[in-house]
Amino acid sequence: MAGSETIQYKVREHRLPVSDFWRLLLSAFVFGLLVACTSTVTCPANLDDPRPVFLLDHGRHASLVITSAEGELFRYGYGDWRYYAETDLRLRTGVRALLWPTPAGLARQSYGDIEPETEVLVNAVGVPIDEPHKLMVSGAAVDALRRDLDRTFERGAEQEYLVNRSFDFNFVPHPRDYWFWYSSNHMVVDWLDALDCESRGFTALTMHYRVETD
Repeated sequence: MAGSETIQYKVREHRLPVSDFWRLLLSAFVFGLLVACTSTVTCPANLDDPRPVFLLDHGRHASLVITSAEGELFRYGYGDWRYYAETDLRLRTGVRALLWPTPAGLARQSYGDIEPETEVLVNAVGVPIDEPHKLMVSGAAVDALRRDLDRTFERGAEQEYLVNRSFDFNFVPHPRDYWFWYSSNHMVVDWLDALDCESRGFTALTMHYRVETD
């Protein structure tokens, strides 16, 4: 961020082995059959300073792309550190992450000043997207959320900074543990709440999102 000190990150890089790619797809398919739930998102209308953000539905989880005041797009995500950041996709790792509070990671990726349109963003993001949702929210709320997320990210980067090519994300430790009752969907819902958007549905089992307008 502008004016901030340069931090020397301890960087690691992780890439999903090809042999595990099909395991990931199979896990997504089975999990989708078990808990195909939908959350409804409603954002305010008639804003004085509307700015686009994008809720990206990845099937089992979601991520959020926000537009900065300068027109740059930043994508954020949250998940279990071992399963998501380190791409440890073993069944026991997934079960452990759901049943017990486990260390979590905050993820961030920058896409520069590309055009803030759905098709352009989908082509830029390096992971599959089941359905993208473009939302118009308050620019002031976006700026406040981004400041909060980036402060958390910079603090985490002082501990560890992991580059994950498979999920198109850079991960740092997050102070809040991950588990079934506070998953990536819970975190995204909290981010949407900070943008004055309302979410309805059983967040723990959310698999898809539907967007409505006030």
